[in-house]
Amino acid sequence: MTVTTTARLVLPLLTLLASTPLTAATAASSAPATPTPAKAAATAPTGKSSKPAKPATPATPATPAKVPGIHAAWLREPPPVAYAAALYLHLDVGSNDDVLVAAESPVAAVTELHSMKSEGGLMEMRHVPTLLMPAGQRLEFAPGGYHLMLIQLKQPLKAGDKVPFTLVFAKAGRISGVAEVRALDAASSTDDPHAHHH
Repeated sequence: MTVTTTARLVLPLLTLLASTPLTAATAASSAPATPTPAKAAATAPTGKSSKPAKPATPATPATPAKVPGIHAAWLREPPPVAYAAALYLHLDVGSNDDVLVAAESPVAAVTELHSMKSEGGLMEMRHVPTLLMPAGQRLEFAPGGYHLMLIQLKQPLKAGDKVPFTLVFAKAGRISGVAEVRALDAASSTDDPHAHHH
């Protein structure tokens, strides 16, 4: 074969190669990168928060109800042969309405709630079976009004003695107190209608 013939065969072949489009492998090398499945799994959210959980807030305890309070309890020193004595005090009612239903003291056979009321110019004493007490109020058991009557005293009471007693309430239950025995001249006997009660 002559050189002229070879040239005639080679030139068309070069022209054909120059006009052929890129192959699939060549095109793939120029496309954007796609993450592999393993890499995608590594970047996928796990569904769990990285923040630590906040501790639960403790519940606030309920405020307990305020019970009745006894203050400044006292009684006048009775004569040695006295049959009874009147006991006075200040009573702070609790946070709920209540009813005073009874009273007792170890120094007397009977302890009752009494009231004093003026009738026809005379002071009359009455037994009060129960006493309603509105919530949040302060009641004064004082000479000329409500008081506890200690009846059938079991022992002589002298100035400076401490007399225990208990008030019984419908809701609050039993509340105890201590009354101080005061001397006869601690206040005018006219302030206490029971100063010479026999």
